[in-house]
Amino acid sequence: MIKAYCVDDITIIKSGGYDIWKEPLPSSDKDVKGRFEFKTGFKTRVSKMIAGEEVVSTALVYFDASIDSILGRILTHEDMIKYDVTKPNTTKYTIIRIDRPKAFSRPDYEVHVA
Repeated sequence: MIKAYCVDDITIIKSGGYDIWKEPLPSSDKDVKGRFEFKTGFKTRVSKMIAGEEVVSTALVYFDASIDSILGRILTHEDMIKYDVTKPNTTKYTIIRIDRPKAFSRPDYEVHVA
C-alpha cells in the first residue's frame, strides 16, 4: 500500500492480555495512520467472527505493515479500533476479520470492523 493513502488518524486499543486468573490486563492506546472506507461502494459484508457468529461488517480499514512495530506484535482480534469521524464523537469498532493479502498493489492489512 502506498503510505500516501494512509491519511486517517486511527487509534488502536491494544489489548493487554489476561492474567493468571483470566482477568483482563489494562489496555493501551496506540496512534497509527490508516484508511477507513465507509463509502457507498463498500457493500456491507456478512463475516464470520472467530467464535463462528455471523456479523455485518460496516467498514473496511487498511493499514500498512508499520503498525506491527508500533504495537510490538501483530494485530489481533482482541484489539479494538477507535476512529474519530468528527472529533467529539469517537467510535470504537470491534475487529471482525483480519486479512493479510499478499500482493504488491494491496495493503498489508485489511480489517473488517463493526
